[in-house]
Amino acid sequence: MWAGLDRFSRLLVDATFATTIFLSLVVLLMLLCHQPARRIVVAQSAILLSLLMMALVATSPLPRFNPVAWFLSHASAPQPPRNLPDWHDRAGRVSPAPDGPAWPPSNANHADSEPSWPPRWPLRILALVYLIGVACGLAWLALGFWGIRRFIDQSVEPSSRTRELYLNLVHEFDPGLPCPELRVSATLTRPILTGLGRGIILIPAKLDEPAADSESLRLILLHELAHAGQGDAQLNATSSLAQSLWFFIPYAWWLRASFGSTRNSSPTRRPSS
Repeated sequence: MWAGLDRFSRLLVDATFATTIFLSLVVLLMLLCHQPARRIVVAQSAILLSLLMMALVATSPLPRFNPVAWFLSHASAPQPPRNLPDWHDRAGRVSPAPDGPAWPPSNANHADSEPSWPPRWPLRILALVYLIGVACGLAWLALGFWGIRRFIDQSVEPSSRTRELYLNLVHEFDPGLPCPELRVSATLTRPILTGLGRGIILIPAKLDEPAADSESLRLILLHELAHAGQGDAQLNATSSLAQSLWFFIPYAWWLRASFGSTRNSSPTRRPSS
């Protein structure tokens, strides 16, 4: 058990350095990019690669750089003595350099020559804290899915008027788009798009009333169809998973918030004429 935890702790340190550097570059690129469409592509790529970072570091497709071992080897490893010059006495006679302690050859295979890591217990504690944090994040994510599932179970079919309007919009928007299911919830106060498959659009019950404004309902359904066409429900779930895995990296939180704000500010696609 402890041997596996030690290996995981070293992998975690390497993956943390790699993810922090990668996300910092992504954040810088997003700040320099002023086009929302390109920012969305950058955010999508960053979220997917951050999820794969642990596996990429474990398989080592590229040469691995161990920052902790490099720092310790340069800070604490003794250096071999330089070639000592011959000694000169007052009369000018030259004598060989005095004998010193023998230094092992550079190609000697000694365990002490390997870069040493910090004590094992601090890394073990950090690895355990990380696993506990990931477990809490995944539990919170699962709780959110459970809450959405309750909303779906308590929802009802829309009225014939709303269904007809929705099917006409789907045909105008994109006939080849997998049509998300439309449901009406008496608990929600605003429409949402959820689901990992084709998706489910949940609208409040007040929008399904006969006295509801048809034009407002049309715009709301178009907005949710645009989110469905861009795969926002799946990407939101993916970004939440990445945030749970790298909860201690501020860039992951910034990317998650920036990703959501970018999506909300993106223009809704217009139906094809």
